[in-house]
Amino acid sequence: MTRLESITDLRHTLFHLRLQENLAIIDMGQLNAYREAWYQLLEQFYRENEDLMNRMQYRKAREDIRYFSGLVDLAYHYLNETEAPA
Repeated sequence: MTRLESITDLRHTLFHLRLQENLAIIDMGQLNAYREAWYQLLEQFYRENEDLMNRMQYRKAREDIRYFSGLVDLAYHYLNETEAPA
């Protein structure tokens, strides 16, 4: 799987995770599961794309899922342009 394919999958998963956040009234158990899923996605993204994210961005992404979503979108568009055939 290419980095672009991996980020595409991650974007899809993150979209559904944010949709759950917006549609559901989350009880404490669901909130903990939601955060754990978000942190796992963040760890995966950082591990696979360390060159696209610095430590300050990582820390901010742990605090704000919308910020993290923005970073994933930026990485997707960057890789989409750099990996596209000329």
